[in-house]
Amino acid sequence: MVITRVNKKNVYFIGREYFDRYLEQSFCLEYMHFLRDFIVFKGLKSQQERFDKASQIFLNHFSLSAAEYIDVQDNSIHIEKVFYLKKKKKKYIYYKYFACIISVLINCAQKKKKKKKLRETLLQYAQSTSQMKDPSESLAFELDNTLLDNVYVDVKQCIEKDIWPQFVNAIQSVMEATRPHVI
Repeated sequence: MVITRVNKKNVYFIGREYFDRYLEQSFCLEYMHFLRDFIVFKGLKSQQERFDKASQIFLNHFSLSAAEYIDVQDNSIHIEKVFYLKKKKKKYIYYKYFACIISVLINCAQKKKKKKKLRETLLQYAQSTSQMKDPSESLAFELDNTLLDNVYVDVKQCIEKDIWPQFVNAIQSVMEATRPHVI
């Protein structure tokens, strides 16, 4: 009998591959695509790239007209309002400004601090733009590192509640059919 050492990293990737395949086959592609996009978003360093990726994620998964819509209930209302406003502005500074509003709305949802923090953020924006000649040169705001984290948690809860039990049952039924002596 040969005993092999199990590498936890390999087990994670094998399990992740099986779960991705299950999502593909069970018509849950929107979750898989969101999870992949979220991982890419977290790895980006450039503020412009992060904002572009966050915008892409919101438009692909949380806009009411999205092809791969994911319902996260409370957050989607704020997201939709912000992107409606964003379409009216063309300069990058305004995009950052609206991204900042997204961050505040998502990270402070259902808290009393929301109004105060939003007011402070808007005041900072007003002060920084009043001292500028060209708004496109401003780097007044950086995207919050936790942007999308609350949305990720909501999506993860949807997966754990609706999809994960079905995935576990599917794996167990395959094991019963192929290796009844193991179970």
